[in-house]
Amino acid sequence: MLRNTPLSLAFHTALVTFVMAPLITVSLVAFTAESYLALPWSGLSLRWFRSVFADREFLASAWVSIQVAVFTATLGVALALPAVLAIGRYQFPGRDAVNALLLAPIPVPGIVLGVTFLRFMTQIGWNGTVAAMIVCHLIVTIPFVVRILLAAIVGLDKSIPQAAQSLGASRLAVFRRITLPMLASGISGAWIMAFLLSFDELTVAIFVASTSVKTLPVWLFEKISWGLDPSACAASVLIIAGTFLAMLILDRIYGLERLLVGKSAES
Repeated sequence: MLRNTPLSLAFHTALVTFVMAPLITVSLVAFTAESYLALPWSGLSLRWFRSVFADREFLASAWVSIQVAVFTATLGVALALPAVLAIGRYQFPGRDAVNALLLAPIPVPGIVLGVTFLRFMTQIGWNGTVAAMIVCHLIVTIPFVVRILLAAIVGLDKSIPQAAQSLGASRLAVFRRITLPMLASGISGAWIMAFLLSFDELTVAIFVASTSVKTLPVWLFEKISWGLDPSACAASVLIIAGTFLAMLILDRIYGLERLLVGKSAES
C-alpha cells in the first residue's frame, strides 16, 4: 500500500489551504456586523443576509437563474438522451461526427461563445430574453450531459434488454420499463450537473443578459464591479451552499469519482 511522504502531505495541505482559504474568508466576512469588508471579530450578524433577501434585484436574478437552469437541464437531457443511445449502442455512418459535434463547445473559450451568441441573438431579436439565455446555456452544458449519459449507457448490461425482447417485449416497453430505470442514476446525475453549470455560468450569460433579464452570477458580477460590500459575500455564501448541497446529492446519486475520472461504481 502506498503511503504519503511528509513532503507529499505538506504539498496537499498547502494545496487544500490555497483552494479553501478564499471560500472560508468570504464565508466569515458574510457574517460581519460592520458596514465594510471585515472579519466578524466583534460578533456574528445576519444583517447582510437579510439585506440580500430584501434586495428585489437579487430575488429577480435568482429566479431567472433557477428558471434558466431548470429548462437548460431538462432540455439538455431530453435532447442528448436519444443521440447518446444511438451513439452508445449502434454503429452507423457519421457516428463519430455526431459525437464530435455534441462535444464541440468544450474547447471553445467562453468569451468566444459569448460574442458569437451576442451577435446571433441580436440578429434574430432574442438578445436579453430568457429564451436566449436558455439556448446559450444549453449549447454550453450539453457536452457534459452527453459525457455523463454516454458513460451510463456504455456501462449498461445489454443482456437484460435483450432478454426482455426475446420474451416478446416491444422496443418501447423495453425502453420504458428496463432501459430507462437502469439509466435513472445517470440521467439524474446529468440533470444535476447541467443545472449546476447553467446556474453558475457567467462568461456567456453576461453577453446575452439585459437590465431586466440577468442571472445571479451576472448580478453578483455587476455588484462587485460597482462597489464591494458584505452583501456580495452573503450572496456568494448562498451560492456556495447551494452548489455544495447539489454536489452532495450528485455524489449520492451518481458518484463524483465516477463522473470526474470515469471510475465505475463497482470498482
